[in-house]
Amino acid sequence: MICGPTEIDGYAFCLGVDSLKGLYEAHTDLRSLIRSVTYLIRGAIFRPNCVVSGPGRVSQDICSLGELIDMYHTHKATQRHDKVYALLGMSSDNLSKADLLPNYEVSWEELLHRLAKFLLY
Repeated sequence: MICGPTEIDGYAFCLGVDSLKGLYEAHTDLRSLIRSVTYLIRGAIFRPNCVVSGPGRVSQDICSLGELIDMYHTHKATQRHDKVYALLGMSSDNLSKADLLPNYEVSWEELLHRLAKFLLY
């Protein structure tokens, strides 16, 4: 984590956030947002910058797309498509047949249909 000239290890940052639990536990709207972000930060030290998981596919290989959707579905996005597309590079799933490659010309309804089909089959 870097802010101006100051740099702190992500794990140490998360420890600091954890020490503020009393403050953010009272705000239920913040609790899930904070936990989902600190989950990624805390685990980053143990992950390589990227994993090549197939031909032409590079991913952070963090967890399944379903788990990521569950963690981040309440987060906001300028375009609803980004709620799905932003998570693809972190997914550990084989997405080659999922038909979920970023394409903003696909309607939100169609993208949601493709996502549901991928998650349920």
